[in-house]
Amino acid sequence: MPTCAGCGYAYSDTFKFCPQCGRPKPDEPKIILDVKVSGVAHDFDCPLCGDASGVQKVSAIVGGGTHEMHGSSTSTGTGHVYAESTGEKIANSYTSSTVSSYNKSQTVLAQKLTLPDPPEKPYKSQFEAPGCWAWASGILGVAITIAILWNIEPYGDLFNGIGSGFLGCFIFILLASILGGGLAAAGTAMANSMSGTDEKYETAMGIYNNELSTYQQAKSQWDELYYCHKHDVVFTPKIHQAVVVEHAIEACYRWGKTQ
Repeated sequence: MPTCAGCGYAYSDTFKFCPQCGRPKPDEPKIILDVKVSGVAHDFDCPLCGDASGVQKVSAIVGGGTHEMHGSSTSTGTGHVYAESTGEKIANSYTSSTVSSYNKSQTVLAQKLTLPDPPEKPYKSQFEAPGCWAWASGILGVAITIAILWNIEPYGDLFNGIGSGFLGCFIFILLASILGGGLAAAGTAMANSMSGTDEKYETAMGIYNNELSTYQQAKSQWDELYYCHKHDVVFTPKIHQAVVVEHAIEACYRWGKTQ
């Protein structure tokens, strides 16, 4: 119920004027609300548009855009074998073959964002001397054994009392194998030493460890990589810089070195 500001008379709200003094009814107070609406900031907002609606994790894009298929097929068949002279069927023949297949397909975007495979670890056998050294040394050892035993009368005093039968042959083969194997190992070790196998392997392992460390740093950046579909760029929450998708992998390696 309004109250007249002039005479103080209280009257019904249906009146537009005070029935006591005729003063107009005072206006109702107005409430003005000033509301400011602002978006919530996210770590994965695109540095170019400041919006996260078109942003997607790179690992999810690569996983969803990569399809691998493994399969195998087996074929079997039967036939008959006939005698050449009489043409009579003498047996049945059976054949079976299995073919394994592997197929990998990726979308164009997934290919651009896929991190390469890690560096391959070297093996010492890659730097060892060729096997011909072992064969040559082994043959030399067997030849030396034959020459020694050949000059022992008859087949050497070693065979006296045991004869030249099975036991004698067995001892001869055993001695030849031991000496041949020993010389083969010694020849291979000498060849490896001459070719610097240990030094080459240690150098290769040093290069591998450095490459693996660089790859792991780049992988940690790639795991945090986001892609903006609106601007075709990638970025990470820590390094809020937009890079075109063609340079995404290069950027991961560059950012990894600075962390």
